[in-house]
Amino acid sequence: MRKFWGLMLVMSLCVFMLSGCGGNVYDEETSDEETQTDETPNNYPDTYNTSSVLNGTWLMIEGADAITIDYDEDSIELQQISGTTIFSNTQLKNDTGVSFVTSHTSWHAFLDGDTRSYLGIIPIDIDDQVIYLTHIGSNKWRGEVYDAYRTVMEIEILSEKTMTIQQKGVAKIDDTHGVDYDITFTFRKQN
Repeated sequence: MRKFWGLMLVMSLCVFMLSGCGGNVYDEETSDEETQTDETPNNYPDTYNTSSVLNGTWLMIEGADAITIDYDEDSIELQQISGTTIFSNTQLKNDTGVSFVTSHTSWHAFLDGDTRSYLGIIPIDIDDQVIYLTHIGSNKWRGEVYDAYRTVMEIEILSEKTMTIQQKGVAKIDDTHGVDYDITFTFRKQN
C-alpha cells in the first residue's frame, strides 16, 4: 500500500509541475503585444475619404519641365505638354485596395545629336488598368499598375481638390527604345 501512495504522490507532483501554477503563456504574450506601439506608416490615418476623393478626373497643373535621356550616342529631351489622370471604381478596405486608372501625358521630343531635331509628340499612356493600392502613410498610397511596364504611382492627397503623383515607369521612344522615368506631377480635380 505504501508503494501505491508513493507512486500516486510522485505522479501528482509530476502533473503539478508540468501544468504550471495558473495562467497560460498566451495571456502573457497578448499583454506584451498590447503594450507595444507599432510605428508603421499605416498607424497614421488619412484626413480624407480616399475613395471618394480619388475617383474622378485630375488635370495636371505642374510637373517636370523637361527630361533629358540617353539615346544611343545622342540624347533626347522631353518637354512636358499636358496630362490627365482618371481614377474610377476605387475600393479600399483598411490599408489595401484597388482602382482603375487611365493616365495620358504628352511630351514634345527633341533629338540632340550633331544637330537638334524635332521627333514629334511622345505619349506616356496607361489605359484603363487595374491599380493595386497600399496605404503607406497619412494621405499617401502606393499604387502598382499591372501594365506592360509595371508602372508605380505614389499618390499623396493634399486636399479634396489637389494631389501629387510620383510616377515611375518606362516611356516607349520608338520600336526599339524605351527609357525609364521618375516624374512627380501635381494635379487638380476637375469639377
